Amino acid sequence: MLLIFITLGEAIYLGTTFGLFDLALEVITSIGAAAVVIGIALQNQLKNIISGIGIFLNPQINVGDKIEFDYVRCQITGLHLTKVVAVTNDGSKIIIPNHKLSEEMVEIFPKKRHVS
Repeated sequence: MLLIFITLGEAIYLGTTFGLFDLALEVITSIGAAAVVIGIALQNQLKNIISGIGIFLNPQINVGDKIEFDYVRCQITGLHLTKVVAVTNDGSKIIIPNHKLSEEMVEIFPKKRHVS
């Protein structure tokens, strides 16, 4: 136990003597600032990924279902981690960010499923 206190005391003494704590503080501050910048830059992608996981876990939305979203009726052709791919009645392909499906009202017309 005494050895631990001696080692800790030496580390504190050397850290203050040679300015290692100042360097550590600068490094920690730089890493924190970089994390904030990266978090702000990836905010929409992270929101889409979280919403995508929620859509994958939601059994109400499946590939093949027709939905009406933002006054456009379309059929879902693909569910992805950050987006939903759908085709409109005139054949146009649209890409819907997952967070839009989670935040806005969507009417779902499920495809017919066979019950055995």
